[in-house]
Amino acid sequence: MKRPARPKEVVVRSLGELVRKISTLAAESNMKHWYRGQSDSSWNLLPSVFRGQGTDNDKKGAERDHMHTFRSRAGIRYERAPNFEDIAGWISLMQHYGLPTRLLDWSRSPLVAAYFALEKYIYDRHTQPTEACVWALQPHRLNASQGFDEITVSIDSGVCKHEIQPAFYHSEAETGKVHAVMASETDLRMFVQQGAFTIHSTTTPLDEVKLPNGVLRKYVIPAQVCERFALELAASGFRKGDIYPDLQNLALDLHQFRPRLDALRK
Repeated sequence: MKRPARPKEVVVRSLGELVRKISTLAAESNMKHWYRGQSDSSWNLLPSVFRGQGTDNDKKGAERDHMHTFRSRAGIRYERAPNFEDIAGWISLMQHYGLPTRLLDWSRSPLVAAYFALEKYIYDRHTQPTEACVWALQPHRLNASQGFDEITVSIDSGVCKHEIQPAFYHSEAETGKVHAVMASETDLRMFVQQGAFTIHSTTTPLDEVKLPNGVLRKYVIPAQVCERFALELAASGFRKGDIYPDLQNLALDLHQFRPRLDALRK
């Protein structure tokens, strides 16, 4: 069987160049785009729950176990926990706190995505450079290609329940589709990060799914420019204390960030 064509790759070497390329993309396509930053450009677009070793059945069994354990133990730890049957609310909360789920995070902001791709270079001068990337996704066209309406609904709407239910219930069959949905902005961090999700009812990475041309595009950041690019982001106000708007990250940002002007002069 012929493998689908790889998404188009474009090299960007600075923050300014990324902004220019994204502006051109927006003008040419006249389409909404979402963005995702990855610190290693070789990584596939696959949710964390489906990564690593083991069979698909093993991964999905572990997924259901984690969903139910988290849901049963979260109430005393989190006063605003969703109602027990609000599975969209629960899986969003799990994703927010770092539990592996079938959700993949996206942002409406390419600069927020770039921050996530390059954050480590801002705070650790000993980081070994690795080629990073920012993915651009046309969510409406993705949904149309998967048989959904050419819109992006809220994850709380109930429209995407068939992609979420198999994460909780063994009796529910997978649709095998990827669905782009808006996050429900009930949390300040989600608001600041301009968050959105793709829900994956398949273990095939999104970048290996057969999609119409232009639905996915990859902006590659070469390893040798990652540090400078990251410090350009920091100088533009994209730092830990603002991307994660809580007191702990504000304190970490103030303590750890040291502008390295020598890197910016290169």
